Amino acid sequence: MKSKLFAVMFFWTSLVVANQALAQPSIELDPDTDTLDGAGSISVDINITGLTGTGPFVGGYDLDFEYDSSIFSGVMATPGASLGAPADSLFGTTDFSFSTFGILNLFEVSFVFDLEPLQGGLTEFTLATIDLFRADPSSGTGTTAFSTSIFSVSDDLGGSLSIASNPGAEITLTDGAASVPAPATALLLLGALFGMGLRSRRAR
Repeated sequence: MKSKLFAVMFFWTSLVVANQALAQPSIELDPDTDTLDGAGSISVDINITGLTGTGPFVGGYDLDFEYDSSIFSGVMATPGASLGAPADSLFGTTDFSFSTFGILNLFEVSFVFDLEPLQGGLTEFTLATIDLFRADPSSGTGTTAFSTSIFSVSDDLGGSLSIASNPGAEITLTDGAASVPAPATALLLLGALFGMGLRSRRAR
């Protein structure tokens, strides 16, 4: 009887450990739009997902946000609130941009001793929000990609958190030009309106 009970307990313990190993946090990008028409701005949330909500909690991170600098300029980053920003964390950015490849490094370290009131119960939250501006609508059309490179994500005790592969994000770019009807289509529309006018007059 004892051996059976031990086997059952061992099975359930192994299952819990395996599920915890599979529940690995990941970094995901969430643009506020799928399409940017012409000149304008776009915001991209850098989210951490797959958390347990019961700890360990996120105490800091260091990552790169990558974008096409031939399309976007005026890139700014704002930290989320779950690590204590703005008063109780150290947040900073460094821009390493080239002619066609932009890199914005972001890091944040929380000074909060107990992070449970900020992160308890959360299975995901926003680490930071990136704002990008597109000044020239002709700078590129089609799709453009955003991605991240993760250097480190630490827990609230300073240990390292293992992060799963982080998917990037894509949006569609257009030049914002308004569509103009073809001449033949315009003539057909005018003809239809003229015909409707004649019918209404005859009806009177």
